[in-house]
Amino acid sequence: MDNSLYNGGGQVGGIARTTATTNAKLVSFLLARIAEDEVDAAKGPETTQAEARARRRLVEIHSHRDSSGETCGDPCYTLRILTARYLTHPDLPIEVSTIDLRTKS
Repeated sequence: MDNSLYNGGGQVGGIARTTATTNAKLVSFLLARIAEDEVDAAKGPETTQAEARARRRLVEIHSHRDSSGETCGDPCYTLRILTARYLTHPDLPIEVSTIDLRTKS
């Protein structure tokens, strides 16, 4: 990961980011990709359909807070895991495309 993109103040490439904004973009991105996957999965085996439904449900129920009420990250680690499947997608939000989604830090 190119750490030069970070300035320690919650900015990437000089653009201020907030958890809510980044996470909202990720949720929107993921739900759009999952909808596409669900269309493709409708033609395939039930396991493929179930996997797409499970990913949708994870995104829909995730609150972006841990059990202590703290936010779970910027961007949220759970959403980062789900997004890793789409790292080469052209619609991946720029705030996320510059972050190594394979690691928690």
